[in-house]
Amino acid sequence: MANDDAAQIFKSAALLKSAPLTQRLKASQRWAKTAKSNGKNDSDYLDAYEMAISLVSQVTGMEKTIGLRYRNLFDETISDLPNEAAAAAFAASNIDSAFEFLEQGRCIVWRQIHNLRTPFDKLSSVDQDLADDLSQIAKELESAGLRNEAVVTGLDPIVMKEKMGIQEEATNSAQLAQRWDALLAKARNIEGFDDFLRPHRYQDIIRRVPSTGYVVVINIHAERCDAIALGGPKKEALHIPLNLFTYNDAVRLVRLQDTVLESRGSRTTEHEIEDTVGTRGSRPYLRSSNPMQEILGELWTSVVNPILQALEIKGPMSDLKRIWWSPTGPLCFLPIHAAGIYNTRHNVCLYDYAVSSYIPTVNTLIDLLGQASESQYAKKINVVVVGQGHAPGLPPLPGAQKEINMLKDKFDSAKIEFSCVEGSVATMERAMKDMETFNYIHFACHAIQDTTHPLKSGFYLSDGRLELWNMLKVHNRDAELAFLSACQTARGNSWLWEEAAHLGAGMLAVGYRGTVATMWSIMDRYGAKVAEDFYSDLFNIDETVDNLGRRFGSAGSLHSAISRLRAEIGDSDAAMLAWVPYLHMGV
Repeated sequence: MANDDAAQIFKSAALLKSAPLTQRLKASQRWAKTAKSNGKNDSDYLDAYEMAISLVSQVTGMEKTIGLRYRNLFDETISDLPNEAAAAAFAASNIDSAFEFLEQGRCIVWRQIHNLRTPFDKLSSVDQDLADDLSQIAKELESAGLRNEAVVTGLDPIVMKEKMGIQEEATNSAQLAQRWDALLAKARNIEGFDDFLRPHRYQDIIRRVPSTGYVVVINIHAERCDAIALGGPKKEALHIPLNLFTYNDAVRLVRLQDTVLESRGSRTTEHEIEDTVGTRGSRPYLRSSNPMQEILGELWTSVVNPILQALEIKGPMSDLKRIWWSPTGPLCFLPIHAAGIYNTRHNVCLYDYAVSSYIPTVNTLIDLLGQASESQYAKKINVVVVGQGHAPGLPPLPGAQKEINMLKDKFDSAKIEFSCVEGSVATMERAMKDMETFNYIHFACHAIQDTTHPLKSGFYLSDGRLELWNMLKVHNRDAELAFLSACQTARGNSWLWEEAAHLGAGMLAVGYRGTVATMWSIMDRYGAKVAEDFYSDLFNIDETVDNLGRRFGSAGSLHSAISRLRAEIGDSDAAMLAWVPYLHMGV
């Protein structure tokens, strides 16, 4: 009775609308834990988790700056909430709830940004005035969030007058957010717009996932690990318990990987490569063992192969499948796309079975697929190359300059419209301007992932760091692909792993449908080769390449480029440090 009484008390506190949101959130979490410990009524604690996740969205409301929303999510009890809720739902055999907990509780900030940037064309055909009002409020909210972020993080000098204006701006943002919510409620009262700007529901997503590929969501939690696979010819959802893998296994593999990469800098130079591959000054553990092969082998045995078997994907296959991966928890930091057994005569790896992409959430994929009905081949192709091999105060990148020169020659000979911005001309203002104009952008430079302030992650150009918070001001409805030939552009923050708070996902938020990014420092000497083979395949420039781009888009072109690099340098641990970090996000 004591636990039953406690659960009811926490439930009443969570439902008390006059209480502060943070207190209601804590009460709902305690309600969920207490109700679950009773072990009597699955629906009670699942209801509690549903309320907790909805309250997180309110705690990170759009009246706050984007940076402040991220800082509110730094709380460990919040960051782990969707995984905990999903694990509880899996244990109760409620797959629908598990999926929706993961979709609604992750990537909250990116979803808010997406909603503000969503065109209201369909709504305007029914209520033009309402669509216009929403569009105007959306612009003001986005601008307020980014403008306030510049003040809060100290990006602009703050004089006394500006300090006095902070409270006024905060009040204005709160009023805008209230107005936005009121307009959304009005839109959702219109017939056919009940779910306007809400995350797609489970059954709706099952219908929308392309039958030509699979989407795999993997939940990693201390209580259990599970996968949900959607798509394929059967158009049904499949629950796959990962009984051979645990949360502690994922943490152990991440730590082992971090140990291997510990001595790496930003974008690795030629000299650093020689040290890494053991020709001089390499560390004993790299010469005496194969830690990368160990990591990728365990990912294959315990995670990827059980999923392939459940999907009845047998191989290796000449007819590659398409898989979009949406991992959670510490698995976000591990290269699922490269999983395999590489230490035998007959190697087996995911590259032999499928072309892989990553997505922050399945809703992200559905939205990206719906952004344009035309294929990229029906669109105008124009590319801007932003290169900076000699950023002030940073080591030179001779390979980056080679990459820039190669791309100029490649695009020029193929008669592809392009612009090359390099050296002193490669300024933050110029890059931002070109992002508004060109559908494809290629960065070849130093980059940094700021784990404390994710929106301050960025690329080093001639006049400073072009940061993500600034790039979010870009609006280009025809944006197609961002190739980030720099280091650590897909490595997020361990406290925000469910938010995908890194440059790779950030470029999807900017508006690009696809991103090529890197999990760790890339080897300068191979950057040009990967880029050359990638674009040769994507734009069908070289008849000797696989032309997987025509079947799988930019994901296929990256698959082709990495396969060619593997064929050249092999699958040793040292070689893996060169080709494993490249990954594709989006469509």
